[in-house]
Amino acid sequence: MRTAHRLLPALLFLLALAAGPTGLAEASPSGQWSPVPVPGGERATDLARSGDRVLVGANVLDTSNLLRPWRARVFLSEDGGRTFAAVEGALGQEAAGDPVAAVAFAGPALVVARGSDVFRSVDGGGQWSRGSAPATVRALHFVDAATGFAVGDGGMIARTDDAGATFVALESSTGVALRGQEWIDDLHGWAWGHDEQRRSGPGESGVEIGAGVLVRTTDGGASWGEVHRFSGRVVGPARFIGPADGFVVEAERLVEDGLRAVAALYRTADGGNTLEQVALPEEVGTLRAPIGPSSALRIAYIPGVAFDDRRHGRLAALVHLMDSQSSSGGGGQQTTERQSSFRLLDLTTEDGGETWAYAPLGELSASFSGVDGPDDGRVLKGLHRHANEGLLLGEDGRVWRWEGRCAEDADCLGPSPCSAGTCGRPSAEDYADAFPDGVPEDLRPDSGGDRPADRPPRRIPGEESGSGGCAAAPPSGQPLTGWVPLLLLALLVRRRHR
Repeated sequence: MRTAHRLLPALLFLLALAAGPTGLAEASPSGQWSPVPVPGGERATDLARSGDRVLVGANVLDTSNLLRPWRARVFLSEDGGRTFAAVEGALGQEAAGDPVAAVAFAGPALVVARGSDVFRSVDGGGQWSRGSAPATVRALHFVDAATGFAVGDGGMIARTDDAGATFVALESSTGVALRGQEWIDDLHGWAWGHDEQRRSGPGESGVEIGAGVLVRTTDGGASWGEVHRFSGRVVGPARFIGPADGFVVEAERLVEDGLRAVAALYRTADGGNTLEQVALPEEVGTLRAPIGPSSALRIAYIPGVAFDDRRHGRLAALVHLMDSQSSSGGGGQQTTERQSSFRLLDLTTEDGGETWAYAPLGELSASFSGVDGPDDGRVLKGLHRHANEGLLLGEDGRVWRWEGRCAEDADCLGPSPCSAGTCGRPSAEDYADAFPDGVPEDLRPDSGGDRPADRPPRRIPGEESGSGGCAAAPPSGQPLTGWVPLLLLALLVRRRHR
């Protein structure tokens, strides 16, 4: 009897372990964000993708030219972001008063926006033609080779039907600077942004964040309406999986002279009119300072958002570590630059954000010279083909790649198919295989997908296999239930009756 009592706590622990997850954070499905340096891509600003072609816009700053200090750098990848080559050509020789802020593909053509000028090249960067938008452009998007939209300062939304040669201003319903846009087809689009005011008074520094907005069109850009307004928040990005269903990110800056912030994620089922906050992990690690108590590390920004449906999604989040200052210059010309350190954190969900799987950062140590371990830098933008494949752009010129690796379907997030060792975009057939009793209404999968035509149906854990009649093994990372508790109970009973 005494032996049974000694075994009981261990038995209860193992029973709980066998029963399934307990809400603790787990690592994301197999894979990781891997950085690809873009030589000469420092001061990067924007990223675009069309199939395996990836375009990066960056800048060179010439501090000796006070009026026209910027020179454009443009980089093109033909292999999905694995390697890059400079393609700016003559565009990079021209000094300008504004930096490159946006890039896009218009069919095979390359499009680059600098200030209100929009440049287009049809020969891979050899020659550039110049067009003009009504105001400074912050983001570009083309729905086909000719039709595209530019959004930017003063609430500007402009449409082009000639691949950027000319733009026509549209009524945007807002005067807030728009900094990003998302389109799910040629009719339904969203744009978002916020105002910034740089402090320049005596003894003042930093940026004050003003109003933020989310605007929407349902008629291909002919009309736009403001669907949500934010106060003092950095707004974006947004990711929509249908005309009504989507997710929107915002961040509250905690200081005006640095980048420390706290991010928030919202879901919507009505195109953005109503937003419901999705809970994120409140603490993903701790930072031990050289002096004083440790502080909690929190998610500051979410540059990458990917959802294949309302349940299965991935976030590429930035955790702010610390701010520091560095001085440079000489001969009486001393400049002080504030620098921020970040760590990239990958989070996944299979229940619409009710729970998140991620690898906690643990306890990090800080000294007066910085934080121990890697500094992932400030990531500006994320582009995902689906929740198992994506790209991120870092301000320092690194392009981060995520490509889910797999040996079987269970290694992929959600119903994504495993094909040739890589997780692909799920198709309607993959959802049907994953839910043989009927696909739940709230999933609403996208059309298309990467499922090979000759691919056999997905094996459902527990169903009979065609070859040996044995049940398929549970997906990796899921608990083995059923026989484990019975075996432990049998051992306990046997010890009691000895």
